[in-house]
Amino acid sequence: MDIYYLLLEGKPLPDNDESQEISGGFINCWVKTTNPESALQAAEAYAASEAWKVVHVEEIKIVNSVNYQDPDALECYEEAKKSGLGTIIYAWEIDPAQDKSILS
Repeated sequence: MDIYYLLLEGKPLPDNDESQEISGGFINCWVKTTNPESALQAAEAYAASEAWKVVHVEEIKIVNSVNYQDPDALECYEEAKKSGLGTIIYAWEIDPAQDKSILS
């Protein structure tokens, strides 16, 4: 089996505990599987379990440990090798200047 890396853009769902502070983020997933379709299904299932909605698939590719200098990414890659899934979510806060509901 291969390790697929997926970079997904997402938004927190209303039932996400951080939905009042977070407007979106990148969901990084490393999935041990046999094809990109099942990798995407696993990544979307993970996002849903964390109360995130995937709004765009940025990237899907097969990777190996040589691709990673960053210790956090390498740790996620190694976790996927062991358990089948490694993840990191990089979220950004709501920009008050962009949020019209705060201004009204």
